[in-house]
Amino acid sequence: MFPNYNDYVVEEYKRFFMSSFVMLGFNGITGDYMEFGCCGALTLSTAYYASRYNGALGRHLWACDSFQGLPGATSEFDEHPLWTSGNFAMSQKDFVAKCTRNGLPETGYTVVPGFFSETLSSLKNPTDIAMAFIDCDMYSSTIDVLTFLKPRLKHGMILAFDDYYCYSSEQPAGEKKAFDELKASMPEWTFIPYHSFHWAGTSFIVQRA
Repeated sequence: MFPNYNDYVVEEYKRFFMSSFVMLGFNGITGDYMEFGCCGALTLSTAYYASRYNGALGRHLWACDSFQGLPGATSEFDEHPLWTSGNFAMSQKDFVAKCTRNGLPETGYTVVPGFFSETLSSLKNPTDIAMAFIDCDMYSSTIDVLTFLKPRLKHGMILAFDDYYCYSSEQPAGEKKAFDELKASMPEWTFIPYHSFHWAGTSFIVQRA
């Protein structure tokens, strides 16, 4: 019998986050976990428990989300049948309540509410990041996230893209396009393919060229 799709996605996330945090810990990569796009609280909750395995190296979690759903498109590369303004909305109150039901203490994570174009340019912390999980779907939002991460890249960290293979009939995948542009602008770094997860996500290890 074919497995339930939701169960499949949950198991994929569990495997990805567990292997990632074990690898980071084994290699002594310190730093926090940042998530960009948190609707549903599934990935933040999964990352929390995986990051607590084998000592956790004191990792704190950061949940960045508009809590109003997707912003309006600002680029032709934002085109996708599901990337519409307000889609994937979950209020901050409901998000925190879901995290609490999942057993996350409110001291274990920091919520950064607001659209990335408005919040990330003034966000000072964290400065040490072990993993960034980018689930913002749209090209323009991914550009905002990668602009924030660019000066914070470090050897050994993981960049994960939840929608790396989400493209439309007319446009390339926005997260992949934004990442390709980052790579082209930073020849001092190499990005080694790491784990793929579910059907649309993949990740990379950052290393000095």
